[in-house]
Amino acid sequence: MPTGDRTTKRQQELVAESVQFTANSNARQGKTFEPRTGTRFGTTRNDPGWTKEQLKIYTKDIEKYDEEESIDNSEKEVENDKLGEMKLPKVTQVLEPKKSVSIAQGVKRTKKLNKKRSIKKKNPKNKTQKGGANENKGVLYEKKIACIVDSSFAGATHDVADAYLKTGDAINTSVEPIEVKLSLGADFGQMNLNWSDAENGFVYSGGNDEMKKLYNTFRFTEDGVTYTLLDYINSANIWGSYGKPEKFNITKSSTLTDKIVAWEQDRKKYKNIFIPIPFETIGKFYKNKQFSTPGGNKTNNLIQIGHSNAAKNLTSSSLSVKCKIDKSQKVANSSKSLGLYRFKDTPFDFDPDIPVLSTSKKLNGQKICRLRLRFKTGKSGDLKKNKSPNWSFTLALICNGVNKSNKLLDDSSRIPNNCELVTDHL
Repeated sequence: MPTGDRTTKRQQELVAESVQFTANSNARQGKTFEPRTGTRFGTTRNDPGWTKEQLKIYTKDIEKYDEEESIDNSEKEVENDKLGEMKLPKVTQVLEPKKSVSIAQGVKRTKKLNKKRSIKKKNPKNKTQKGGANENKGVLYEKKIACIVDSSFAGATHDVADAYLKTGDAINTSVEPIEVKLSLGADFGQMNLNWSDAENGFVYSGGNDEMKKLYNTFRFTEDGVTYTLLDYINSANIWGSYGKPEKFNITKSSTLTDKIVAWEQDRKKYKNIFIPIPFETIGKFYKNKQFSTPGGNKTNNLIQIGHSNAAKNLTSSSLSVKCKIDKSQKVANSSKSLGLYRFKDTPFDFDPDIPVLSTSKKLNGQKICRLRLRFKTGKSGDLKKNKSPNWSFTLALICNGVNKSNKLLDDSSRIPNNCELVTDHL
């Protein structure tokens, strides 16, 4: 076979391996959407409406997200294959979740939880109050925002909001829970996926029950069949056709070579996949969370979003029991932070100008975020350097296309009205 023919055949094989679009999906019908679909290897698909410019837009979109995510997680190694597929089920539904109330019992309870949980769970032993380049940037940003609003740092708990904003005047005061994100590269509700031999498929891993409840409300209809999220992941449409990952065949007796071979096989097999989800899902998730405040249980209706390098100048401090970042350390380039948003439709009385979190990304006229299924390499394997690989299978909601807010907690030029802030931190 001539060399050119072999090359063409190999390219076709790569396309067949990496482009597994649903036969009757909207993408096959030539409809366009944001973010653009593409393939893991950067090859183009055969749809007549596809252009090199669309592939360029899609590639830039995904690479930007991966770059921000690597910064957020302090990853030193990021896999080279950054593209993924966009799966388009004909119908995506999100059932109405039941209201959940946290076990937090007010501000005093918050302080007790801080002392018992936050430092131990958020910071590894060699990355505690001393700070340093390896400290999680997302955690540092949460600490700084907590200092700005004069709130205790929540730590690794789902029972306490990331921060609490005191609003109103001397007579009419209120405390509003706030979700804090370093950037849009920070996943909304990431979970790891494990493998169950009993279920013969992927299952949720970890104790984030709130995210499990949310994900259990997702429904996907493909070729007349309606799936739950886990059933959809385990179907032939997504990862089900690959069988059990080699990662979960590793035992204590497995050699370094066994582990590297398993990692390489899984990396080639499991492609990153994006599934469009109604953008309102994010707001519904956070509005479903309630926290105790001095004025009673409050729904989480605020979110503060910075930018990927906002915490580069921050390190933890033990000088204060309440505030974990020194006043002299400021948020870097705070003007680049996206800002403060509300989830609820009704404006806040203390500042009606705080905008609703929204996006410019649309699919068939509907605003979307994306559910990302990812093969994630934490550490590459290297036989010569005696390095054992570390990898996982993750699930997370991500969003982008969010316009900058006119209100912001870490920038003195955009602070919201009628709220209490420690301005020395700005």
